[in-house]
Amino acid sequence: MAALIVEQILIPASSDAVWSVIADQEQLPRWRQDCQRVSLLSTRQFGVGTRRRCIPPRGKDRVEEITAWYEGLGYEYALIESREYQNWVGRLRLQPVPEGTIVQWTINYQPRGLMGTLRHALGKNARSTR
Repeated sequence: MAALIVEQILIPASSDAVWSVIADQEQLPRWRQDCQRVSLLSTRQFGVGTRRRCIPPRGKDRVEEITAWYEGLGYEYALIESREYQNWVGRLRLQPVPEGTIVQWTINYQPRGLMGTLRHALGKNARSTR
């Protein structure tokens, strides 16, 4: 059973200012609650092929790889090495508006196995990803 989470927020700052934060992998813990610390696993700091390990406040580390990069507009990433998910793709998009920047974060995922499907059905998984 696949699931979709879509979050949007208006940030009263220019898209350049917002991009400088979300494009910097080392600043991930500043805005992602599920990532207390991050370590880069590739020599690339940004762009397609960048790999990072997100260390959550609790639970298992997650390795993510950037799969698409749209300079100044957003990026996509996939979860690598997961026992919990068959697939997991996140997308961040920036949209400049007169009031600042709308950031849209979309996550498509599919739990792995019976226990993953059960966690999803109970709603625990969606809450733990934010």
